[in-house]
Amino acid sequence: MADTVNEEKENTRPIDEIVEELKRAIMNSSEYKEFQETGRELNKTPDLRRQMDAARRELFRAQNSDDGDSPEKVNQKYEALFQQRPAARYRSAEVRLSRLIQQVCRDLVRDLNFDTTFLEE
Repeated sequence: MADTVNEEKENTRPIDEIVEELKRAIMNSSEYKEFQETGRELNKTPDLRRQMDAARRELFRAQNSDDGDSPEKVNQKYEALFQQRPAARYRSAEVRLSRLIQQVCRDLVRDLNFDTTFLEE
C-alpha cells in the first residue's frame, strides 16, 4: 500500500520539481563538476578563454547550420588551440557534459515516443 501511495505522490509532482531534481543531479555529476573546474582554470588566462569561446562559437554554428565551414574545418582551424592544456581539458569536459545532456534528451524522446521520423532523409 505504501508503494501505491508513493507512486501516486510521484505521479502528481509538478514537472518543474522533477526538472529541478534533474538539474541538481546533473550539477552533481562528475561531468558537470569537471566542466566547471576546467572553466575556472581557463578563466585564469583571459586571452586563451576569448580564443576558446570564439572557437566554440564557430564550431557550434558549423554543427547547427548548413552555412559556413564544416565542423571538421573548424576543428582543423583551431587545432593548435585545442592542443593547449587548459583548452584541451575544457573542451574534453564540455564534450562529456554535452553527451550526458544529449543522452537525457535522447532517452526522453525515445521513451515518450516523440515522432522524429521527419528528421530522416
